[in-house]
Amino acid sequence: MGQVAIGNEKSNITVLATICGNGKWLPPLMLLPYKRLPSSVVEKIPDWVIAGTSPSGWINSESLYEYLCNAFDKWLTDDSVERPVIVWSDWHSTRLNYHTISETLERGIVLLGLPKNTTHIMQPLDTHLFGPLKARWKETVASLSFEDIELKKDNFGEHFFKFYETFMNEHSGVISKSFKDTGLCPLNPDRPRYTKLKSKEKGCRATEGVEFKVPIKETDWKLRVRKVSR
Repeated sequence: MGQVAIGNEKSNITVLATICGNGKWLPPLMLLPYKRLPSSVVEKIPDWVIAGTSPSGWINSESLYEYLCNAFDKWLTDDSVERPVIVWSDWHSTRLNYHTISETLERGIVLLGLPKNTTHIMQPLDTHLFGPLKARWKETVASLSFEDIELKKDNFGEHFFKFYETFMNEHSGVISKSFKDTGLCPLNPDRPRYTKLKSKEKGCRATEGVEFKVPIKETDWKLRVRKVSR
């Protein structure tokens, strides 16, 4: 949250950002450390934000499953997005869940993890957006402090997502460029800045594609995905 809090306010709030290679950004997921969201919190969250809870405030396998199979799947349908789609992510342990992977595949959502230790050159959010976003948010928090507004769990959504919506709309061009510069969209294995890898990792190279099927009801889609190996 960008500021030091005292007492029980030392808790985690997670915001999961999801963006598309064409510059669009999707409704984010916010997780708060509650068993059930209080009405005082819900009332201050914009209706386009997906809000949920987890015991620690961090994302877990259950919350990721609910987000992808409900909110994200619904957005694909409402926006008439052709399937299958690839969702790039790091390989956090929450992604390695059988039920999540199998159910998303059935819905035409292919969850793919970026190679380990490469998110700083291949993750569009890390390379182009999160740095400026964090810096701007820090300035916003300072401005709120000058106005004697203390950020807490019950008003975080009210202030953060007002900031988030403005920031993302201002950086739509940066989003498209970030996918291009990381070689994800359009797919270009020569695009990432491999010089930023440590010397022991520079032997990575693209190998032959691996074909697999994604069953969607009565239709089978074939995708070809590059493996990365040393």
